[in-house]
Amino acid sequence: MVFTPYVFDLLICPFLLGLALYSVYSWLIKEKDYVFLRFLFIFLLIFCIEGYGLHWAANTLNSAISSIVGVGEGLKTYVYFLDEHLGHWLIFYSLYGILTYFLFVSIFYDRDEEVRGLWLIHQFTAFMFGFCLFASAMEGQIAHGVIITGLILVIVPIVFLRKSFREVFRRRALISFMFTAGLSISTFTLIYWMLFQGFPQPSEWINLILNLTSHL
Repeated sequence: MVFTPYVFDLLICPFLLGLALYSVYSWLIKEKDYVFLRFLFIFLLIFCIEGYGLHWAANTLNSAISSIVGVGEGLKTYVYFLDEHLGHWLIFYSLYGILTYFLFVSIFYDRDEEVRGLWLIHQFTAFMFGFCLFASAMEGQIAHGVIITGLILVIVPIVFLRKSFREVFRRRALISFMFTAGLSISTFTLIYWMLFQGFPQPSEWINLILNLTSHL
């Protein structure tokens, strides 16, 4: 087997993502909580990792058959669907579900920690996290999903913490992180829509620019 970037992606990224999400879960959820609350996270995480595997396999197959003469269009369409649609839906919508899950648990169970030092780094990290979610959603053709998630992350803290919202950025580390990430998503998607009047994949206009510049 040839070691390709796809293999590296499969071996490293799902484990890092899974461990990062589980570390937040283990910090938020207590043994006394309802079984449903614990299994809901496991359910969402399973779908997220399953989607990652499906996307990787279909993406690798899609790259392989694209150079093979005689492959039927029906097969190419099916593999493309598994790669660019079903795989992405499982990965991203379950991830958005987990982020929303973390937000609601933190708010309604009042579980969070004060931001201790490095406040600007904390907020900058949240902002960049939101940008990464935005960029991956544009490339993954699920713009509407990330827009809804960004709005939820912004609106929910304002509505449910309206009396103490001013204290969020200092006293609620997870909620302030989610809020800033949601604000970042909303800002970038608005700018992107204003620039392109829609949500094309970044690879489309980047390749177009490269092709135009190569002919100059």
